[in-house]
Amino acid sequence: MAQSDLAAINDELLYALRNNITDPEGRGSAATYSGTATEGQTVITISVAAIKAITSVTIAGTLKTYGTDYSVSIGTTSATVTMASGMTAGQSISIPYRYGATWIYPDLSRTDITFGSFPRMSVTDVSSVMDEISLGATMTRHSLMKAITVCDLNPKKVSDILTAVKNYFLSNKKGFYNFNLVVPVGIGPVLTFNTVINDKGKYVETVQQTLTVHIPFVWEETS
Repeated sequence: MAQSDLAAINDELLYALRNNITDPEGRGSAATYSGTATEGQTVITISVAAIKAITSVTIAGTLKTYGTDYSVSIGTTSATVTMASGMTAGQSISIPYRYGATWIYPDLSRTDITFGSFPRMSVTDVSSVMDEISLGATMTRHSLMKAITVCDLNPKKVSDILTAVKNYFLSNKKGFYNFNLVVPVGIGPVLTFNTVINDKGKYVETVQQTLTVHIPFVWEETS
């Protein structure tokens, strides 16, 4: 039976944003793991704390495909890349990754976050609908809505970030593994989020805005 992994869908969406949307404040760092494979090796461990995303995997000069060729597991002190098949001794390994501070999270912003935490982006669930599409009740179509919300003091900065996110998905609707398609479907109004004390000691108002994306065709096969 082929059934979706909701956590894997959320992770892939989160890592795609961390890898492709630029933080206006330049938080976080980028580095590359380089190594040489041993015969039959399938597991590559990157012993670096606070890794936020694996950007890509290249073996012997060939760029590998996420999900098909390798999977990723990220912990607090290291990340593990597991290849679908064993490598050949002497093959070069190159894995760029992002680590350290991040500004993109899998949950909504707390109202008491401080001035230095902005801008902040969150990826959260909106809704999920499942429909039976076969006479024998053996196939279900799962449709998911995700909200990408940006908070900041400057409404224009919020709009600029969401525009970059929208344009990224418009250019990469089908480049994913755990789902077939993702489509931006709407942008909500600019809303007041909360007030914070800025770097000059004054209370200032912060705002937020949400882009909604639709993942329409996640197939769930049942017996």
